[in-house]
Amino acid sequence: MKKLFFAGMVVAALSTNVFAVEHRAHNVSIGFSNTFADVSGDNIDVHGIGLNYHHIAENSEWGFGGTVEYTKQDDSTPTEYVEDTVVSVAVGPIFQPSDAKWFRVYPTIGYTSYKLKADTVNLVTDSKYHGFNLGMGAQITIPRTWLYADVNAKYHKITNDLFDDSNIWSLYFGLGYRF
Repeated sequence: MKKLFFAGMVVAALSTNVFAVEHRAHNVSIGFSNTFADVSGDNIDVHGIGLNYHHIAENSEWGFGGTVEYTKQDDSTPTEYVEDTVVSVAVGPIFQPSDAKWFRVYPTIGYTSYKLKADTVNLVTDSKYHGFNLGMGAQITIPRTWLYADVNAKYHKITNDLFDDSNIWSLYFGLGYRF
């Protein structure tokens, strides 16, 4: 029964408008976000959620928008407590070529906050670290629907002794709706 319901929802979503040529200015996506970091030799893999919004005015190839990502990981054991939280907010322009309305690309720049709570043998801390992020993303419309796939990648730079020589990346995969 659940499979039949899911199949019906997919068919309804895909058949919302067979002739999807009307301009839709607002683009909103929600999806899975994953932050990867190599901090002082420790590999961190933090999962979470992301939300993107972009607006492109009618008869224009350019628009503006932003992204928000929240990832959190609890790496605690019975004897140690470790929790990583990464929040990033970014904004930037979006470009949609007039001859390829199904494709949009956007760069971003923004703010990143990394919070580390730890109570281990080697480290006891409840610290916040701040930095900036640079990213690039793309949106590809699913044919004959108002839905689109959204993917972006960001590089986060946090200037602090703990994060010196650290690479922090995040990837976002989302499903969006144009309205």
